[in-house]
Amino acid sequence: MLSEAATKKQITEHGIKKDPRTLIESSQAVNADYERTGYDRGHLSPVCHQADKNEQDATFTLTNVVPMNANFNRGKWKSYELHMIKYAKECTTMYVVTGIVPGDKWINRTNTDRVNIPSHVWNAYCCVDNNGKPIKSGAGIGENIMSTNDVSQIGIDDLQKKLKNSLGNIEIFQNNCMKF
Repeated sequence: MLSEAATKKQITEHGIKKDPRTLIESSQAVNADYERTGYDRGHLSPVCHQADKNEQDATFTLTNVVPMNANFNRGKWKSYELHMIKYAKECTTMYVVTGIVPGDKWINRTNTDRVNIPSHVWNAYCCVDNNGKPIKSGAGIGENIMSTNDVSQIGIDDLQKKLKNSLGNIEIFQNNCMKF
């Protein structure tokens, strides 16, 4: 991926003496973590939501991906991401927050749990009008497994209730993106 090579170059240019690969691996996932795991590097901010090539290229970082079941990532989650594009066309401005629910499984490499495999992937969106007033909102959550289940499209309140057990009380958008 782009970020690993770019980071190595920056470390070398700044005269950092430690091996760039070791330095990177000590603080984040690397491509080797995903090799032969059967998991996709699923984008949190997907390339299909970006307006131009620079924005698209910026999504190819290992800090923007999580291990996703390949069938889920290429199937139900991809369909949901494409629906989000349709929703965005109905808005003047759309804000999107994407996250995961940490799972019980890990990608293990060199006898170390390296990358958590999320149990669920979720996002929430808030559309506002020209005056910045919320006009539409919603959310989606899907289980990160091979399944025929669709991504559940729900309200932001319902998403926050679902996330409460694993993430605690959270407020994704101020006033849940409700009209004032």
